Amino acid sequence: MNPYFQRQSFRTFGQVLSAALIAALFVVFPVAPQPSAQASGDLGWNSEVDFAADLSGSANSFAKSSVNRIINTDDFTLELWFNADGVSLTDWTVLASQYVNSSDRLYLNSLDGNFALAWGGSSQLVTDIPVPLNRWVHVAMTRSSDGMRFYIDGNLAASSPTTVTSNPNQKLVIGAHPDGTERFNGRVDQVKIWEDALSETEVEASMHAVGATQSSGIAVATGKTLVAHYDFNEGTGSTVFDRVGDSDLTYATTTRLDVKSEAPDGNDVVITFPRTYLPGVGGWTVPNNLVTASALVVAGGGGGGAPLDDSGWRAGGGGAGGFVYQTNLALTGTVSTRVGQGGIGGYGSDQNGQTDGANRYPSSGQSSVLAGLEALGGG
Repeated sequence: MNPYFQRQSFRTFGQVLSAALIAALFVVFPVAPQPSAQASGDLGWNSEVDFAADLSGSANSFAKSSVNRIINTDDFTLELWFNADGVSLTDWTVLASQYVNSSDRLYLNSLDGNFALAWGGSSQLVTDIPVPLNRWVHVAMTRSSDGMRFYIDGNLAASSPTTVTSNPNQKLVIGAHPDGTERFNGRVDQVKIWEDALSETEVEASMHAVGATQSSGIAVATGKTLVAHYDFNEGTGSTVFDRVGDSDLTYATTTRLDVKSEAPDGNDVVITFPRTYLPGVGGWTVPNNLVTASALVVAGGGGGGAPLDDSGWRAGGGGAGGFVYQTNLALTGTVSTRVGQGGIGGYGSDQNGQTDGANRYPSSGQSSVLAGLEALGGG
């Protein structure tokens, strides 16, 4: 990659994602669940399981499109969920790329362990935000006439006023540089490409939605077009189907894992949803032999204020996410399972390393929902 980058100062990871790690859903029931359902049919469009690609970081462990220029407009949004086992601390690790050469390319990746974006020629943004490991994180990059924006878990985390356009006539690659190097090690899921720049509110809606429609039936972004969607819900096979078009991916290693986990606990079985569950049917399909269940629903915590500015002032931490615990639940059919992520931390205009004179106010954590039980996000 082009070694020339504009490095911009941003706050530490602890500020950006504070209190996000505790958000989860737990369902406990006293009978063993049925085996996980496999994707229904070859396409997996109505899968009852939310599968994610399991990329090992080894040769050929990535997914590649069969056509060029999936991202082909001046304005766009590229978003995805990932769960990293590790990233290079001395080089690039690529989540997604569409590359012709150093003057015509697009990257969503990390450099030396921190999030980094690249588009066009020399227009690049390397943040000081470390890539979190061993947890699910949603990221999105958008380009519009207002510049480039980068979102973490539905919150604006970095931006650039540069409005240069890019139109790389090359194949999209998930999990590696187009030449197969700088490979990602971990899970990737729900890759979406829009031909418009989503707003912050729309990014948050999309990260919890199957395709372009929320569980409520309301559109994620009215008047904006989803041009490619890869959910990896096929369950098996080397083809990753584009759910809204015909720009399929080839996935050589074929390995997919269920996003949720199941574990015995005495006479019970505990199911954990570490993030919003997005199979083809839109939610978790309750096992037929479940009689009653207990559920713990935990929301994301608030981001908190700036920890220290140049004057020595310190702000308070974010509020903890709420939780709801209920027993003797009678669950049937397909239930919504939204896991709220934590808020983003604020910073002051004289924050250490902050040079643009701007303030950022902390954001609240997102609410979590299971079958009508709602835990409110922290402030």
